[in-house]
Amino acid sequence: MKNRAAEIHFGLKHPVIDGDGHWLEPVPVFLEYLREVGGAQSVDRMRALWQRTHAWYRSTWSQRRHDRTRRSTAGRKNNVQLN
Repeated sequence: MKNRAAEIHFGLKHPVIDGDGHWLEPVPVFLEYLREVGGAQSVDRMRALWQRTHAWYRSTWSQRRHDRTRRSTAGRKNNVQLN
């Protein structure tokens, strides 16, 4: 192979999703893959997690305090395990 990146990609046994911030484009593919490896319940749990995250951004400060709405824990230590 010509370059190391191509060699690494060729050897992977899983899909690679572009991680440069364009999150909306791969969502259907991601959910399809998640259903295959984790089942329908994993997809439901992921959608519920996203709904909670979106609620934080749609709420006012007083609504967040009243409802105890939390932001996503994605990327933080001890985040939610899907499996």
